[in-house]
Formats: sequence, structure tokens, C-alpha cells
Amino acid sequence: MIYCDTANLHKYYLDEPGSREVNELIDRQTRVSLLALARLELQAAFHRKLREGRIDAKVHKALASQLADNHRDGLWTWLEVNGGLLDHAAKPYASPR
Repeated sequence: MIYCDTANLHKYYLDEPGSREVNELIDRQTRVSLLALARLELQAAFHRKLREGRIDAKVHKALASQLADNHRDGLWTWLEVNGGLLDHAAKPYASPR
């Protein structure tokens, strides 16, 4: 299992520098975990690309559909943000080592 942040999830869906490496890494995994907030952040990123004219409405619709399909098919494991998760994630950084 790996954890994927929104920036890397973005590279999975859009062709940009680093996309090939991210796709290869994700495709080798049996489980990829992300914060649930990444779904919103990624949809917003798709829409920003549309507003900026970097993708058209057809591509935007295809990206949103692919994300929905991947969600439905269980490709991603969405982690809800709560105090316990934040405490666990922060623990390694509490020590100067």
C-alpha cells in the first residue's frame, strides 16, 4: 500500500511532467490510499484546467467520469480526515530524530 497526495493523483489523470513515473508506481500497487479531501481537490483542479482553456469540456467530462469510475471500482482507498489520523501522521515529526 502507498499513500498518494493530490499532486500525484493529478499526475495520474493528466499528462504532465512526472505522470509516467506516478502511473507506473500506482499501477504496481494493490492498494492506494488518499485523503478523502483529494476527491474535491482533484475535481477543482480539473475545473481550473477547463477555465484556463488547457482542456475542453469534452476532456473535462472524460476526466470526471474516469475519476468516478475509479472511485466506484475501488481503485482508491479514501481516508477520512479525523483527529486520530492526524495524530498518527504527525507522530514521526514530533521527535527531532
